[in-house]
Amino acid sequence: LSKSFPLVTMIRGNDFDNAVFNPRKRGILNDLIEQSAYIFTVSSDKAQKIKSLWPDANAFFTPNGISTGDWQPTNSEIAFSKNWKKEHLDEGKRCIGLFGDLKEKKGAKFLFESLTKTQIIDKYQFLLIGYIEEELKEYLTKYEVKHENIHFQDRYQLLKYYLCLDGLAIPSFYDGMPNVMLEAGALGIPIVASAVDGMKDLIDHKLDGFLFKPGDSDECRKAFYDFDKLSDIEIEQMGSSLQNKIKSKYTSEHEIEHYKKYL
Repeated sequence: LSKSFPLVTMIRGNDFDNAVFNPRKRGILNDLIEQSAYIFTVSSDKAQKIKSLWPDANAFFTPNGISTGDWQPTNSEIAFSKNWKKEHLDEGKRCIGLFGDLKEKKGAKFLFESLTKTQIIDKYQFLLIGYIEEELKEYLTKYEVKHENIHFQDRYQLLKYYLCLDGLAIPSFYDGMPNVMLEAGALGIPIVASAVDGMKDLIDHKLDGFLFKPGDSDECRKAFYDFDKLSDIEIEQMGSSLQNKIKSKYTSEHEIEHYKKYL
């Protein structure tokens, strides 16, 4: 690269975690970081890891943002969610969503393995939207987990399904700052998530969601027990807290300002 054009690198998801332990990719990652004038990450954890391994690296935490003005439900989407709950949700149960490409690293199977060992699983129904692996499908069928699986939806088609949820689960073993977390939170839906990467940056435990150690079944179960103990009003307050935080710190405008600050 010409010296007139500094290299800017963005670590978005699990690229760093994947490359740092991969002998074939480690050398490329090392060259990339050493030659980068700026490195931007979507979680504070990744920026700290980079600085620990490469002390001279200019690594900065620059969280994702969401355009909250555009991310607003229409009356028809609100009506859809109310009808969906009447038709699909059993009385007394709460709906938990898992949205996206639910492959191994996303921890979906771990979540259900943790919950099916207790009676807490009977408190919930699950709405899974996106790709799920055949092994997970077989597990849900075997243990008769009450759920509905809908094929992958466009982002704005998802909005009406977010409104069907009482909470969104993100049990990832590692991640970046998932868009689904910001999308759900911007609609006032609380999050139950593993305490890694962007989830740990955004969520304040018991204030606007629940966090548990990644891969820790006991903590995962406790998080869902604690969520079940909340009243409907407390869930609404928790969602409002997260929504206000996103509107004040995690908008598209805030994301742009982060980059402008350093560039």
